[in-house]
Amino acid sequence: MPRGRSINSFSLGELQKLIDNQKTSLSKLRQQRAKAAKELGRIDRQIATIEGKGLRGGGGAKNAMGLVKTMEMILGKSGKPMQVADIVNGVLATGYRSTSPQFRSIVNQALIKDKRFTSTERGKYTLKK
Repeated sequence: MPRGRSINSFSLGELQKLIDNQKTSLSKLRQQRAKAAKELGRIDRQIATIEGKGLRGGGGAKNAMGLVKTMEMILGKSGKPMQVADIVNGVLATGYRSTSPQFRSIVNQALIKDKRFTSTERGKYTLKK
């Protein structure tokens, strides 16, 4: 938006055009980011192959502790029911790495399936006693 011009001085059409321009720019940036991420992934695989790490297979991140054990630790420290988003943030805050774009869904499925966790209400989980 140009400086010196109040937002009230724009017509509805001008505001819509500004919004459309921003959406177009955002879409182009997301495409550039996806292309760069794909290239970075290719480079990472080459590095792993040269270092000998690509020989054992599997492209996922390697963590010191498994996901369920990490979630158990997070909920144990909390001592109270937590929302899935807070559990995800807690897991990631421990340094846990995941290459999945659907990491939240993976955490949610683990909470549903593992008998160590129980739902206290919709979207909130705690350790089973």
